[in-house]
Amino acid sequence: TLMMKNCLSEEKMKKIFDNDYLDSDGGIKYNLDKTCNDWNKTEIKRGLNNEFLKEFNKKELFMMKTNYDEDKYSIDYIRIPKIREIERLDQDKIAPDKSCWMISPLDFVKQWGNAYAWLHNSTGSLFTWWNVIYNLGVRPVITIKSDFVTSLS
Repeated sequence: TLMMKNCLSEEKMKKIFDNDYLDSDGGIKYNLDKTCNDWNKTEIKRGLNNEFLKEFNKKELFMMKTNYDEDKYSIDYIRIPKIREIERLDQDKIAPDKSCWMISPLDFVKQWGNAYAWLHNSTGSLFTWWNVIYNLGVRPVITIKSDFVTSLS
């Protein structure tokens, strides 16, 4: 599993995602629907697995395998980090340049009508209760087929 060190740049975000989801700082909403924290219904999933995926050449695409969405099979080649992945990182690799969304949904609070998802920030901390209509960064994750993995010294 390979994760970008930092979030996608503002320039890259503008090329990949619909303007309705973006803010002026290069952040994106998890969803426009404040009641939905389902990864499969996000603009992030659509943009990463359509526009962003087009930036890979055929050889790179052949090396990729589909990812898992919180232990459920998914046809996505690109996703965002899971809680367990962030928790396992060395402290010097955990912190991106800004706060980023995570694939893990958190909760739906009926009395407020809001859905929430997890995020991790630039200090490496995990945060809860982040409303899906807030704007944060995107840190892509891909998985390489084991046939292509080699040990590095």
